[in-house]
Amino acid sequence: MVTDKLENGGVIMTRKEEAGVAAKKLLGYLREGITESETVFNALREELRKGGLTPKDIGTSEKELKRLQIRYCKIAAKEYLVSLRKGISEYASYLDLLRFELERGGLTLRHIGTSERELERLRIKGCKLAAKEYLASLRKGNLTPYSRFLDYIHLRRELEEGGLTPTDIGTSESELKELKDRK
Repeated sequence: MVTDKLENGGVIMTRKEEAGVAAKKLLGYLREGITESETVFNALREELRKGGLTPKDIGTSEKELKRLQIRYCKIAAKEYLVSLRKGISEYASYLDLLRFELERGGLTLRHIGTSERELERLRIKGCKLAAKEYLASLRKGNLTPYSRFLDYIHLRRELEEGGLTPTDIGTSESELKELKDRK
């Protein structure tokens, strides 16, 4: 059937053959440890589906695919942890992503060399960094009234969530009030 054939570099292949070639290439990327593994896993599964193939048809097994996914989850979780340790104001999303990768890979915090205690310290560190960024924005002063209001609200939220005081971020209650009311 003509619709079941595709051209690939001058060679005519069936959809199954085309999917098999693509799936094998994607499998090679996974085995090499490509960092965008989630995208590659999804593409690999799609090629297997399109071609009506099984992992065995491309020289692998479900067990190897699971092992590769676990390896990727561990690498991704460690990358989020490294960023958190450096200090980032986007700490909440990184903590969520770290936990997501651990859960998806069936891993624990211990597998990536950390603990709940460290993650809590990193969360507070992130709160402090984010609060300082909002403070710097407020001090800079070239904000619309609405932006000033939002930055002030976000700064207060970070202080509260981190159990921090204005002094912890290099300011005072009186300065915060002044920054909030600035025209």
